[in-house]
Amino acid sequence: MGEFRMDPLFEMISGKRTLSVVELQEMHKSEAQAGRAKISEVQSEVMRWVAEGERRMGGVSSGAARDFRSGFRKYPASIRGTGERDGGLLHSD
Repeated sequence: MGEFRMDPLFEMISGKRTLSVVELQEMHKSEAQAGRAKISEVQSEVMRWVAEGERRMGGVSSGAARDFRSGFRKYPASIRGTGERDGGLLHSD
């Protein structure tokens, strides 16, 4: 939770004290800042993964992709899976 001290929160939860409006606002602000930082971090990571995936796919020839797909189709559907577990990334059509 960033720089916010947790002691007042634990005291409030245990019933020993009530947090002031200022303390609650500070805690909310701290959480919001941490959330925005995490969103930015995840967005950067997603962009790196997309770029890496595009780079890898760009290096595969159409013939190699076709050979992979035909080899993949040879396996029974029970081994291939339906693609539901991986978000539909593997299609057997």
